[in-house]
Amino acid sequence: MRGIEPDPASVEAARYNTRELRNVVISRSTWAEVRDTPYDLITFVAVLHHLPLQETLRRASLLVAPGGRLVIVGVARETARDIPLSLISTLLNPLVGLALHPRPAVRLPAHMRSPIQPPTETYAEVKAVARRVLPGITLRRSLFWRYTAVWTAPPSSSQVRRPAFRSRLRRATG
Repeated sequence: MRGIEPDPASVEAARYNTRELRNVVISRSTWAEVRDTPYDLITFVAVLHHLPLQETLRRASLLVAPGGRLVIVGVARETARDIPLSLISTLLNPLVGLALHPRPAVRLPAHMRSPIQPPTETYAEVKAVARRVLPGITLRRSLFWRYTAVWTAPPSSSQVRRPAFRSRLRRATG
């Protein structure tokens, strides 16, 4: 597994958290520096809003190996349509925080000190671009100002199997 992160402090935190995993390499690099080689899985977790949406999705679609997946946990700009989910999230956020972190923090944990950027696209905008660039993508709006998306790259022509009845039909008539 290869993780990329441009922020030096976040790279160090990720390396520390994965130090015992032999198959994980975290590099200080950007999405633009990722090699053009096929990947079985590409994930964007709270990062897509830092990158140009359409260009990033288009490039990801080319880098996902046939039959591979692109998985996104994203953040979208809030609109009036989001108010019901936002109200629920606003009420639940302190409760979840208390359950996960019962003692008050003296300072923010390392994994929460990465540079932040507010999202510019709304969920509707993300959805429209994603559906145009990645046909068949599944998107879902979630609580806590998030959405999830999963896209499976089409299989290559060599991976496509013909239905058994066609093979039998050809043999019978051929």
